[in-house]
Amino acid sequence: MLAKLEGIQEEAMASLAEVKDEETLEGWRVTHLGRSSALMNVFDQLGQLPREERPEIGRRANQVKQTLEAAFEEKAESLRQAALARNLQAERLDISLPGRPLPLGRLHPITQTMRELYRVFGEMGFQVYRSRDVETDEYNFQLLNFPPYHPAREMQDSYYIAGDWEEENPVLLRTH
Repeated sequence: MLAKLEGIQEEAMASLAEVKDEETLEGWRVTHLGRSSALMNVFDQLGQLPREERPEIGRRANQVKQTLEAAFEEKAESLRQAALARNLQAERLDISLPGRPLPLGRLHPITQTMRELYRVFGEMGFQVYRSRDVETDEYNFQLLNFPPYHPAREMQDSYYIAGDWEEENPVLLRTH
């Protein structure tokens, strides 16, 4: 029985050396470590052996099994490493390319609310007109037909930036 275990180990190791891909490796595992393999048949026959031979043959069978499992794991890792090396050679990775940009932040809650309002009023048929916050007197009053001495043109109602309300063409914050 010990000679049979030695033969099983030598045969399995020899066939493992010929494995070149992961599919064949899985077939090797089923053949040599699966439930119906020769090694598992030895474990099944342990009960039929004389009592004095069982511990020695059981110990040796476990050693063979552990050796084959370790060899299987080693071969699987070497095949994974070889596949990784092939992929890296085939798909050259340019490490000098810039990374993905990270988002710097998000919109202010007031900006989000204003955009939501613009969207709602737009769906209702309104148009949103955006203009500058600082205007000349001509655009703010004259083109809207405000007479020169209208109360809205006074200093209390309008914020003048450059010039006075009585001057030729002052600059002020948009009022209407």
